[in-house]
Amino acid sequence: MQIHILAGSDIRDALKQAAQEADRAQEPAEFDFNGEVIRVPVGSNPVALFGDWQRRQDAAARAYRASPGYVREQAERAERAAEAQRGVNLFLELLEEAAPLDLRRGLKLLYLYQPQLDHVDVLAPWADLAQTFGVLAPAKWGVGRKDLKEPGNEEDAARWIVGQAVDAFRQGYPPHPMLRTFAEPILRTWGAS
Repeated sequence: MQIHILAGSDIRDALKQAAQEADRAQEPAEFDFNGEVIRVPVGSNPVALFGDWQRRQDAAARAYRASPGYVREQAERAERAAEAQRGVNLFLELLEEAAPLDLRRGLKLLYLYQPQLDHVDVLAPWADLAQTFGVLAPAKWGVGRKDLKEPGNEEDAARWIVGQAVDAFRQGYPPHPMLRTFAEPILRTWGAS
């Protein structure tokens, strides 16, 4: 007998429901779970069924991790991560060389190195970056995204952009990729891109 399991159900709950349905109807139950047809005989123990299901999942995961495609993908990921980390390390060196940092140089560095910072496998001193860039973007009343489109208001707009990066750094994250979109016209106006 085919039973319906709600999308998003936990496998343990689904197995328990199927076992109850099979026992009630006195015939095996089956259901689709993430593309796998699960068969539940009458009198089944849901805990044992879960153990069987988990072993199948583990075996499939081991087989996938041993596949040439996965191994190649992981090697490529490691190389991308190493390259991004080299970029972050260069960014940190350039920050040290640029001390004391001014708004134009700071915005340009953020613009240039945002892609390297925004990589899941890189390590960066987020709190230190928040402090370093925080001096460039002190809070200023009434300055916001609207300033990005005001000609002659590039400095306030740049402070807002750097402030967004500082907020991300304080939370332990890299700046959002939109930083580059917002910064580019300002840097072009300043002749720094």
